[in-house]
Amino acid sequence: MLLITDKHGLELFSKKLTNSQKRFKFIVHCKELLSYFVNENSITVFYGFLDMDIENLSPAEFVNSKIKLKQYDSLADLYGSFVIFHYEMNSGRSCVFSDILGDFLVNYYIYEKEIRISDFPQPLLNKTNSSINHKRLLHYFALTQPQNDGSFFSEIKQLSPRKLLEIENDRVQEVNYYQPSVDVDFKHSDINIAANHLLQLMQDVIRLQTKKHQQFGVTLSGGMDSTFVAANGLKTGKKVSTYSYLFPNMPEADEKIWIDSMRNMEFDMNTFVGESYWPLKPEWNISLNSPVSNPYRHLKTVIYQRAQSQNVQLLLSGVFADHLYSGSNYWLIDQIKHSPLKAINSLYQLLKRFGVRKSLKQISPAKWSKKIGIAGSRWMTPDSCSVLKKEFVSYAKIQHSHPQQFALVYGMSTAQSSWLENEYAFKENVFIRHPFRDRRIVDFMMKLPAWLLGETSKRKALLTTAGKGMLPDSILNRKKLTTLSPLFIKGVQEKEFEFVKQVLTDKSSTWNDFIDTKALNKVLKSPDENTKESEYLLLWQCLSYELWKNKLTEV
Repeated sequence: MLLITDKHGLELFSKKLTNSQKRFKFIVHCKELLSYFVNENSITVFYGFLDMDIENLSPAEFVNSKIKLKQYDSLADLYGSFVIFHYEMNSGRSCVFSDILGDFLVNYYIYEKEIRISDFPQPLLNKTNSSINHKRLLHYFALTQPQNDGSFFSEIKQLSPRKLLEIENDRVQEVNYYQPSVDVDFKHSDINIAANHLLQLMQDVIRLQTKKHQQFGVTLSGGMDSTFVAANGLKTGKKVSTYSYLFPNMPEADEKIWIDSMRNMEFDMNTFVGESYWPLKPEWNISLNSPVSNPYRHLKTVIYQRAQSQNVQLLLSGVFADHLYSGSNYWLIDQIKHSPLKAINSLYQLLKRFGVRKSLKQISPAKWSKKIGIAGSRWMTPDSCSVLKKEFVSYAKIQHSHPQQFALVYGMSTAQSSWLENEYAFKENVFIRHPFRDRRIVDFMMKLPAWLLGETSKRKALLTTAGKGMLPDSILNRKKLTTLSPLFIKGVQEKEFEFVKQVLTDKSSTWNDFIDTKALNKVLKSPDENTKESEYLLLWQCLSYELWKNKLTEV
């Protein structure tokens, strides 16, 4: 039996599975994204977004036709964010999988003869299966990407991106179905050709992501990523609304000058003052799905609510572009390996402009390594760090020329970050999509030499080139980084600091099982203007974990 319900238990679809020894219960949070196709040979259920031209077919029927022709080889041909269930009538074989980047994730729990599946863990939780996966918490506090076992719960499994769950008779196994390319094309490195291709890709992706909507919105900061998405959105010919927050009393965070530079375009522009939406401002929502929590949740919620009130159901963002641009960290390494004459000139210019110390950072030993370090090792307890290092030793070397970029783009933590945002968007009856997470754009940018992505003196070189003639010069030439740190400090250090201390010093708190108490006490006892952003990040990780852990007692 296959039973599909919404999160309240309302039946949406059911079908008897004649040759299956398992029962399947699939729980979804947004029934508008559900389609299914049944014929005499198979059943296909599609849940999510299919960003392809499929003529008059439903997403489920289109996927069914692909699987019929090419079996699992067809999965790499699917673009979008989704979960798919497929059942073969004759063999009784079933499989469940998500999109290759994992922007929708499969959570599952096996109970006797029943396999329960959901897009989020929460509907699967009960008092007997809600124990915490402490190994996953090590990665959470260390800011690293687990290569497997990504669920925060011991008994509820989370299917890693690029794996499928295969069920046949009593056999249930996870199988790899796709391996991202590690090739970089160093032979074709004309930045103008690459920029034109990125422009075309972005416009195609936005057209496909917005195909069911006559109007859509863009979450617009004054940064280059979101403005690039917004400007390309106008090429669809549809009405585009933008949503931005301003901070008139926090000049370090205020983006007004760059947002205003977009006003001569054909947007319906919406702005609101964001200073009253500090982190932890009551009521602060705590999700059961993960301790991962965005400190700017209130700002995002206001945007979602504003869009929904204007009947704008779909929002695009510029989020995750920075993951693709992290490859620029290897720009001089790539030149040394593949264009040595260019590298000699680049190093000479670097030394003239920035001096020896900053120049040598561009060729530090870490940038030659095929393995990723542990970002949070400096604040973890020796025991926690030791356990994590042993796990990292077993990880295969990343063969891509830009290991940090590869780990970020294809990593489980990144997938979870994208996937978790759906929970909050669904709650406000809107959809949030990220064009820079489209695999066509990802595949293209992952093949580029690092020096096209950017250099020390040319941040986001490719995007700057692609945006010429489309974006205002003030945005193309800006040096100031977008930051919301002043709002974070206002909320955590000033407005809610007593609450923060109360949670983190409570006798029941367990963050110090993972984190060196000296590292956090420094922020708790004497925060000042010299406190580093990384120290505030540590505090937020510990606080989010404790609030989530306490929330789990309600299950």
